[in-house]
Amino acid sequence: MTFGLPALAFPRAGLPYNQMKPRVLLLLIALVPGCGGDSGTGPAGVTSIEIEAAPALAVFMVNDSAYGSVIGRDRSGNVHFVGPVTWRSTNPSLFSVDSIGLIIGKAAGSAILIATVGELADSLPVTVAGTRHRWPIVVSETWSLAGSPHLVDGRLDVARASGGTAILTIEAGVTVVFTDTSGLTFGMNGAGLLRAMGTPGAPIILRDTATTAIPGAWVGLTFRGRDSSELHNVTLRGCGHSRLDNDAGCLVLGHYIFGPFPTVRLDNVTVERGAGGAVIVSRQSHFAAGSSGLTVRNMRGHIATLPAREAVAFPTASTFSANDTTEVRLLGDTLRDTASWRPAIPWVVMGPVYVEGARQPVLTIPAGITLPFDFGASFVVGKNFPGELRVGSDGG
Repeated sequence: MTFGLPALAFPRAGLPYNQMKPRVLLLLIALVPGCGGDSGTGPAGVTSIEIEAAPALAVFMVNDSAYGSVIGRDRSGNVHFVGPVTWRSTNPSLFSVDSIGLIIGKAAGSAILIATVGELADSLPVTVAGTRHRWPIVVSETWSLAGSPHLVDGRLDVARASGGTAILTIEAGVTVVFTDTSGLTFGMNGAGLLRAMGTPGAPIILRDTATTAIPGAWVGLTFRGRDSSELHNVTLRGCGHSRLDNDAGCLVLGHYIFGPFPTVRLDNVTVERGAGGAVIVSRQSHFAAGSSGLTVRNMRGHIATLPAREAVAFPTASTFSANDTTEVRLLGDTLRDTASWRPAIPWVVMGPVYVEGARQPVLTIPAGITLPFDFGASFVVGKNFPGELRVGSDGG
């Protein structure tokens, strides 16, 4: 006679290890005289065993976890619960398994999961591919091409509270996938910065989980603190989910109220199929010198919002196409240094721009620009200190 037990429930793959509370069940198989039973090499007439694993083992990543279990079958194919089970991984450096069947992904690669009950055994190939990230990054680390794709689950901080800087380095060719409402924030609670080191032949792709990007599916990259980050040959897709810490945008530099403020270098960066602003620059945040090659296309929103003083540092050789609103919005500001606004950029003045200061700044608006002004926006020249405004040219 075989006594039935309820099916074991396994936590889904990906549950953080320290949140798992496994329940150890002592399974006793009682052989009652007079009940009969098949003879065999395994317990209670069981002739073979079979590993059952959570479905998520089919897509198993570094830092994922899942439980395995074993069932037995007699000669007639009837299912029996068996135990105790001895578990083994043929390569514990790729994935480990403990005495109760908890499997944890360690590194990319393939190995065999083996379960033994008495003299019976079964095996299951397990492939670990990709890396899941769900915890704050408090020390420097590198997201490698070998560990790609990298999956971000949640809004993760990259910051070291004391004693150095947490640097996230992303190698060329890496794909980073963001689950809904996920994102990365640099320097929020300490020193933290990004080095995204793509190349023209091996760009870095940051995208949402959909096959075709969904505007606003994930939050984007947020830069806080006073550190300098750099993005080389990077494409962002599907970013711009609404946020409480600033206006919706894919690349957000600084905070509209609180400092300190970062500097970010953009080198051949593409933002596409996002929502809100492709780039939001707040207060004293800056584009790093040499920024160039910003491409913005198919945005459900506008190109950028930035203080008027940052217009001179806006990435050169930038291109824009098929956006809902073709605007680079210049917020009210005071220009204390001489500047000329490039005619190839679709500037829109959103507030009063003062041109004045001890260095007697001159603002030049070259011929060929059409310059819209929002309600209440203006140029105020030389109100408190010397300043000049030069618009157009003879015949221009």
